[in-house]
Amino acid sequence: MLISPKDVVSMKVPFPSINEGLALKAHMYICCDKSRYDKLIKVQTFKPLLLSKVNTYIDSNDYIGQHPFKHQSLIDLDKCFNIDLGTIPLSLKVKNNNGVISNDLHINIMNSTNNLVTCQSVLVETMLLKTINPLM
Repeated sequence: MLISPKDVVSMKVPFPSINEGLALKAHMYICCDKSRYDKLIKVQTFKPLLLSKVNTYIDSNDYIGQHPFKHQSLIDLDKCFNIDLGTIPLSLKVKNNNGVISNDLHINIMNSTNNLVTCQSVLVETMLLKTINPLM
């Protein structure tokens, strides 16, 4: 079984390279669309410093009870990670709140990004992704 839109997964992403922070530690990502790719948006635990590094975001505290994040988190709408369809298994889905976001939060993400058009599109290399995520 594979992920669907609104599912939240925890995984490492080789961006900007396999030796960078996103590749060394797992982060949460929201699957927002499944068209040509699985399109994922990154989620990070909220830190004031992030506000100076991210231009467009959603604060998870505006959606209490509508997501699986344990702590206040920042949903980064600046980038959309594109991953080949059929790559991300359900085994990477987080367990809290059934591992999904609400319809309201999903709609807000899609509206805030003009259906992901305004996000910087980042194509993730499947082989590198599988190398750093053994459960794939």
